Amino acid sequence: MLIENPYAELKFILSNRFGGVSVGEFDSLNVAYHVGDSKENVYYNRQILLSKLESEKLPLVFMNQIHSNEVICVDKTILQGRQEVEVQGDALITNCPELALMVMVADCNPIVIYDTKCRILGVVHAGRRGVELQILTKTIQKMCNLFGSQPSDLYGYIGASIRVCCYEVQEDVYSVFLQNEYLAMGVVQQGEKYFLDLVRLLQMEWCRVGGLESALHICPICSSCCTDFYSYRRERNCGRFCLVAFLKPC
Repeated sequence: MLIENPYAELKFILSNRFGGVSVGEFDSLNVAYHVGDSKENVYYNRQILLSKLESEKLPLVFMNQIHSNEVICVDKTILQGRQEVEVQGDALITNCPELALMVMVADCNPIVIYDTKCRILGVVHAGRRGVELQILTKTIQKMCNLFGSQPSDLYGYIGASIRVCCYEVQEDVYSVFLQNEYLAMGVVQQGEKYFLDLVRLLQMEWCRVGGLESALHICPICSSCCTDFYSYRRERNCGRFCLVAFLKPC
């Protein structure tokens, strides 16, 4: 679905699992090569998404996501004539218009960050490890350091992801969070069960780094509850949905 936002130069889309050509457990709009789907189907699915953004001719940068806090700044020199380029990390930032950035998920949080004054775009993959490692903070800090962004000028959007209702964790996970005063605020105990609220932690992190609470928008959908989306927690073997964003030229 194309996400409406107040900025005419920013376009981004949050995919679901419908409208593609993949079959079986990847049915049907899987955008990830690494899960075992046909490369031809994945490429075609990506083109379907880009066409919905009216950007099928744009080059695409995506990531080998490693649950890190590695933030990569990219521009068109990375392309070297290619239409798709993969880099390793968990966040991308650019000041280049007409360069599409993609983050792939199946329960983790896909995030768009846009500097409304300096026209800088970022996308972030924030799962449990990314939240632990403060990938959102690292991304915003890099935008500030490289481009002079001010956190108060940022617009943010968190797409569909697993929410506290479904994110039950065992002691090896919740004990780590409870040892940290900040991370402990994302642990919810219900009887003898423990759940993680990563969106709450991301909201707190956004504000701690200087972002305006009113500027961070959150999709209300839990990817584990809603079968319109791929969910690793629910399915294990599955495709990936994504968030793709780009900037239109001035």
